[in-house]
Amino acid sequence: MNSRWTHTQLPVFGTTLTAIDFAGERLLIGAQVAALLKRETFNMYRSMKIKRIEIRRANPAEVAYLVRAEAVRVGTHSVTLIPLDKGLYFIAGM
Repeated sequence: MNSRWTHTQLPVFGTTLTAIDFAGERLLIGAQVAALLKRETFNMYRSMKIKRIEIRRANPAEVAYLVRAEAVRVGTHSVTLIPLDKGLYFIAGM
C-alpha cells in the first residue's frame, strides 16, 4: 500500500460515490457509476470508450487497498477505475 492513497465519500447526483486518490490521480469505481446509471458495466465502458474516456484496471495492490478500505467487497479481484472529472461529466450527460 502506498501512503499517498486515500479515499473519500463524494455526495453527487443524489447518491454517494467513492472517490479514490492514488498519488494524485483522482478516480471513481466503475461498478458504482454503472449502478448509479442503472447500466451494465460493459455497455457503460463501451460508451465511455466511444467518448474517449480512458478507463483503466486497478493493479493488485490498488485492489487490495480498496478491499481493506471497504470501498469494494471482500473477494473482489478486478476493479475498473474512471477518471473523476470525466466520470462526473459522463454521469451528468446521461
